[in-house]
Amino acid sequence: MRWLPVIGGSLLLAGLTPLPGAAQGASVTVTIATGPNAGTYALKDPRGCVIEPKKGTHPRTLKAAVSDASKVANPKALGNAIFELPLTGSSAPSPLLDIDLIFGEPDNVAADYYVTTISETSKTGTGTVTIDEKAGAVTVKFQAQTAKGVKFQGVLECAKVSS
Repeated sequence: MRWLPVIGGSLLLAGLTPLPGAAQGASVTVTIATGPNAGTYALKDPRGCVIEPKKGTHPRTLKAAVSDASKVANPKALGNAIFELPLTGSSAPSPLLDIDLIFGEPDNVAADYYVTTISETSKTGTGTVTIDEKAGAVTVKFQAQTAKGVKFQGVLECAKVSS
């Protein structure tokens, strides 16, 4: 996953731009069950999520960078949650995911819980996602475990979705 620092400490996925006039955007609630940052965290971001079209053999992909600039400077607070999720078209749980939970500044990360199962060559950790697309909105339920054994689960709500 590629991410870029921007003014104010927020993160953007390469190619993910803020939506003009997005009132609700995206939100994530995540519970980290184990490790030094165990607890429940919530983020809201006025930017929505983006669905990239199918490219060759790659399926449509949901991308979201949920960030709170007021929390990024606090190494004990979740400031950024980044998602890249293939949309398989099925309501069944999928083992394909790329999730990154970041505590601290982009150039001074205090903790980074990263799981990717999209590519066998870069696979780290395990997890599943269930994706529900309805009327221009997307709800993602996820559970994952990093390669170091940190377990987390949560919900990503995309009230605004662009393509």
